[in-house]
Amino acid sequence: MTHLASFPSSRESLRPAILEDAVGALSTQSPNGHGALTPTDNAVMHGHLLLHPVQVGLNATGYDMRYEGHLHLQDEAEDVILCSTLIAGKSEPMSVDDCQVTFTTGHTNLIGIPGRRLCRGACLRGGHSVVAGFTMQRAWLDRMADSDASLDPLRRMFEGDVRIESIGVSARLQQLARQCLSRNYSGALATMLVESATLATVVEVVNCLGMACSLPPGMTKRQVRRVHELRAILDARLADPPGMEELCRTLAVNATTLRSHFKAVFGTTIFGWLRDRRLEVARMMLLERSFPVAEVGWRVGFSNAGAFSMAYRRRFGHSPKEERKPAH
Repeated sequence: MTHLASFPSSRESLRPAILEDAVGALSTQSPNGHGALTPTDNAVMHGHLLLHPVQVGLNATGYDMRYEGHLHLQDEAEDVILCSTLIAGKSEPMSVDDCQVTFTTGHTNLIGIPGRRLCRGACLRGGHSVVAGFTMQRAWLDRMADSDASLDPLRRMFEGDVRIESIGVSARLQQLARQCLSRNYSGALATMLVESATLATVVEVVNCLGMACSLPPGMTKRQVRRVHELRAILDARLADPPGMEELCRTLAVNATTLRSHFKAVFGTTIFGWLRDRRLEVARMMLLERSFPVAEVGWRVGFSNAGAFSMAYRRRFGHSPKEERKPAH
């Protein structure tokens, strides 16, 4: 939904195409007590929808929605960047012209759409998705950046054909996405939280894109891509990662080179990245309260509860159990 239906089209408006038509036709919306969030409860979906103009051409988008029926979505987009972090649940793939985009829980995706393109997607009965991000018109970039090169990583999203960038998992981007959907505040405070979190998301996305574009000394683009491929493999098999021999065979490179290149790109060892990534995912699961603390540790690859608790405290400064205590 956010990936497709909650971005403005070429019109400078916030009309979310078919989704808004469905909400308007089917729902009886309660008064909005949480700033930019709109409660939605109808025959097709129920939850909260985020559609909020932060600045002219920059909009906060998102939703926490469960689907009681199927929605098939279609609209045109023009000169826009779509950014979304899938916080929880599942989001069906979408297509931009002939280009298909898939979404992975915990990951942040950017889609650069130059010119006018046809976008299609769907929401399936029984599904649940929690997503937040932003839509950015090219005109916003032109107005904000002018001759400033700091936003060039975003400008490049409009180069060539439809461009898709996966930032992967970022604890900071997940935190900001959750803030956008937070219902802890109401009225003006809730609106301020959404707007500040959206602008902070833009800054963090630029930082992530800039780091991906820079080449460490002595490394080629092909070598950097191979290291990112390694990280994707580890991310997909977090609880049961492949051994070094399997990784070397898959990536056609020796262990010494693989370790050296990984540290040059990410500033840490393969093991260090894997440990921190497991703990970041564990923190997300703890905040969602989906599983008991001991099971969270097991699900991210810690066979010993004590080792999980110790590693968690070293990483975040408190124990996994304390993560779930309400803030005072």
